[in-house]
Amino acid sequence: MENLSLAEHLGANVRQLRKDRGLSLAEVSARMTTSGVPLSLNGLSKVELGNRELNLDELVALAAALGVPPLVVLFPLGRQREVALLPGMAVGTWAAAKWFAGEAALPGSDESLDEAPTTYFREQDRLIAECRAWRGKAAEVRTRLGGKGWQTETDRPDLALVQLQEAEWLEQALRTSEDQLRRHRSNMRKANLDPGELPPELVHVDEQRG
Repeated sequence: MENLSLAEHLGANVRQLRKDRGLSLAEVSARMTTSGVPLSLNGLSKVELGNRELNLDELVALAAALGVPPLVVLFPLGRQREVALLPGMAVGTWAAAKWFAGEAALPGSDESLDEAPTTYFREQDRLIAECRAWRGKAAEVRTRLGGKGWQTETDRPDLALVQLQEAEWLEQALRTSEDQLRRHRSNMRKANLDPGELPPELVHVDEQRG
């Protein structure tokens, strides 16, 4: 099977995505108009037939109208095994999509993503999720310690001691994760990246930085 370029397969991909969601050309066109990036029914039809290109604003608005990420509009994931990412360069569709999203290096290249913005932000997301997880677990144990019944210190002092030790261990794990997040955000700033705002429950991480 001949490997089509991104531009060549985009129209067919858009048409299939629209049909999969049970949308008419008119409905997609109306959604794009509502989003502030109009594309006429005729224009959308030409896109699906491969007779009209999309600019970046139209691509984003079309993806929103179809309810999919822009990457899914560009790459026929699950429909075509390979795409011609560059002229004469056919690669797996998923590998091409991961490179486009900054998740992997260009297939066949020796480029590194170690200092890529996407790598920094994905690691920050991981650390924030880790902090939230430790925080939630510690809060759960602390709630049990303050509850009523057999778990209280009066009824079962042995269990209360175990739970207290567990809470302290979880809170230490939380502090360790927060320290890692603080250092990571510092490294992002050193790389001239704005790490963005932290969730309300973690704003103290920035407040405590030296």
